[in-house]
Amino acid sequence: MKKLIIILLLMTSTALSQTDNIGSTGKTGFEFDALPYLSGGNYFSAWRGSDNIRLRGVFANVKSPSIIIPDGYEDHKIEAYALLLDYFPFSEKEEFEKWWFGAGLEYWKNSIRNSSDKTADKYNNVVFTSGFGYIWKFRGNFYLNPWAAGHLSLSGNGERQIGNRNFKPKRFLYEASLKIGFCFK
Repeated sequence: MKKLIIILLLMTSTALSQTDNIGSTGKTGFEFDALPYLSGGNYFSAWRGSDNIRLRGVFANVKSPSIIIPDGYEDHKIEAYALLLDYFPFSEKEEFEKWWFGAGLEYWKNSIRNSSDKTADKYNNVVFTSGFGYIWKFRGNFYLNPWAAGHLSLSGNGERQIGNRNFKPKRFLYEASLKIGFCFK
């Protein structure tokens, strides 16, 4: 697992450094997402972009809200690593604002617990993600980014026994939240 994290970080840093070759000077920024923090987790993404395209590397640690966990289970946690490409069709060149559409791959490390006998299980997913959002610059280089995404699990979907019950992870999940970000000039 540590090897995969190192590979993702190296790929992200290499790709981010190469975006300068796409067009003019490019820009860099970072974002924090409210939803993971509200659930007791965290989220950080760093991005680099040129023209109307940006590449984002993401790390998130989320505790799923109980309303989306199947009955009989609790304490579902996801640690996610992602590499995403976003396109801004209506933005001025390298302003990275207004509507964006994006997609990419994620790697999720999951854990969940059977609520009756407290038996836990860990499993991993490779996930294809597609989403959209709107970036509104509200003060200088700071911006708000309401967004929504769908996540299609490509692996790790098999049924597994956790204690005295069978558990089958959902193949498709969706979410929406609000990020706050900063873009360096």
